[in-house]
Amino acid sequence: MRYDTTLKEVCIMYHHFERGKYMNIRSLSQLKKAFADGHEFKIIEHFNRPECNGQIRQITKLQTNGFYSVVKGEPGNRWSMANGGKGAWCEFGKATNWLFMEKANGVFTCTLIGCFEIEIL
Repeated sequence: MRYDTTLKEVCIMYHHFERGKYMNIRSLSQLKKAFADGHEFKIIEHFNRPECNGQIRQITKLQTNGFYSVVKGEPGNRWSMANGGKGAWCEFGKATNWLFMEKANGVFTCTLIGCFEIEIL
């Protein structure tokens, strides 16, 4: 834990840990670590493809510049079958293209500006 962590941040981290969601993500590097640990994510809103809203995705391959993801439990889905079965590709891009925020209900979301908003599960 950081030494400059506020009491509010500690309470939020504890709350998410108790729910099985230690997701105090505040940077792109922390997001990459969460993906590397096998966390799934839910697409809250996809700005270009509304049919993807609400999908729960699993990371199939993580690289330093991006990741492949499939729709959880739907191997026949067109996004799961893309790229030879690796799933849909998403580049991380620059850290300045991401917004990390906490919503009123204590859920942390990550937004790739102009693309999608996700919640790490």
